[in-house]
Amino acid sequence: MIDVIIEHKKSKLELSHPEQFNELNPLQFRALIRYFIIPEVPLVERLSDSIALLQFFLGQELNKSIKTRWYRVMNSMVEDGILADLLKLQNFIYEEQTFNNWILKEIKAGSRTFYGPRDRFSYMTFGEFISADMMFLNYFEQKTDAMLNRFIATLYKDNLKEEFSTDLIASRASQIEKLDNIDKQGILFNYSSVRYWLTDKYPFVFKGSEQNKQEIHLGNNNQAGWMSIRRNLAGDVLNLDKIDRVLLHDVLADLNEKMSK
Repeated sequence: MIDVIIEHKKSKLELSHPEQFNELNPLQFRALIRYFIIPEVPLVERLSDSIALLQFFLGQELNKSIKTRWYRVMNSMVEDGILADLLKLQNFIYEEQTFNNWILKEIKAGSRTFYGPRDRFSYMTFGEFISADMMFLNYFEQKTDAMLNRFIATLYKDNLKEEFSTDLIASRASQIEKLDNIDKQGILFNYSSVRYWLTDKYPFVFKGSEQNKQEIHLGNNNQAGWMSIRRNLAGDVLNLDKIDRVLLHDVLADLNEKMSK
C-alpha cells in the first residue's frame, strides 16, 4: 500500500491506496471488476468511472465520518480539475496482471457459501487444476453461461477440507448459476492472472521449448495436452487417480525440470 496525503483548501487527509493487485481486498477487487473489467470502453476513456474507482480505493476502509469528509474533498477536487496526480495511482491496473493471490476466497450464491482455492493455488491437486483449466479454455471457446458455472464449480468447494471430486461439479454448478456476475467475472480474471503467474514460474510446461513443442497456453484450447501429460505421468491407467491427487506445484516443478533439458 502507498500512503497518500491529500491537502486541499482547508482539509488534510492521510489515506492509503493499493500499489498492486495482491493488495486488493474483496470489496476493492469487486469495484475493479465493475469499473475496469466488465465495461467494453477502456477505463481511461471513462473519467467518471476512474474517479469512482479512485474514490472507492482511497475511502473504502475509512470510518463513516472520515469517509464522508473524504468524499466532500474529492468532489471539490473534481470541480477544481486537480485530480491528475491522484489518478496516476491507478497505473498498476494497466500493467500485465500476473498477481498470484486468490482474492475472492469466499463467495455466496443464493443461500450457499463456497470456498475458493488458496493463494498461488497452494494445496491444489494436479487433477483439480487440469479439470478447471480445461473448462477455463472451453469457456473461452464456447462462451456459454453453463460452461462458466461449471468452471467456477470446479474451483470452489463447500468447505476447505473437502477433497476434489468431479462428481460434485454438476450439482454445484446449478448453485453457482445464482452467483452475481461481478463475482463470476472476477473469478475469471483472477484465474487468468494466477495462470499467467504459473506460466512464468513453469515456462517449459506452458510455453514449451525448441525441443519440446508441448504448448498449453491461454487462448489455445489444447485439452489433449493436459490429458497426454496426465497419461504419461501415470504410466498406466490404474495410476491416473494417484497422479490426480499429487499437489499441482510438485507436478509442475518436476515437469518443468524434465522439459527444460
